Amino acid sequence: MYLTEQKDELVRRLDGTRDGLMATVAGLTEVQSNCKPSPEGWSISGIVEHLAIVEDLVILRVEQLAAGAGDSPNDKFNESDAVLFDKVVDRSQKFQAPERARPTGKTLRSSLERLAGSRAKIVEFVRAAPPGFRQHSMTHPVLGPLDGHQWLVALAAHCARHTQQIIETKTAPGFPVQ
Repeated sequence: MYLTEQKDELVRRLDGTRDGLMATVAGLTEVQSNCKPSPEGWSISGIVEHLAIVEDLVILRVEQLAAGAGDSPNDKFNESDAVLFDKVVDRSQKFQAPERARPTGKTLRSSLERLAGSRAKIVEFVRAAPPGFRQHSMTHPVLGPLDGHQWLVALAAHCARHTQQIIETKTAPGFPVQ
């Protein structure tokens, strides 16, 4: 059974990570949003575009899970939501994004708009999620099997993880002051 308390906590996490991201990118100039901390690094615009792409991909996953697709309910992350969240936020391990989730050069503004639309869909989905939403899992490429709720906890944490990356970018040597 997918409990109202679980849904409410998840929406709080989603809202909190969104608010943290928005506060972190507020007031950036175009030069700042396009500055890369290194030749192989992503700009802030690129990081936000990546977040928007991933949120759209996760929407597809959770819709499949809500429709009953996926594996057995016993195949899932067996720690608390807080442990899952912290594991994803931890930037001590770096990962390469798959090609389909890499930024393509969209502006910060367009990526923020896309992200806002995706996040609104996700919150609406959570509020209306079926009782059996946690009954099936799908394998996450890094975390292993996650049920629908866990996919969205990881998504909220993914936003927090990349908000930390943006903070690191803003404090990197050579980051423009305007």
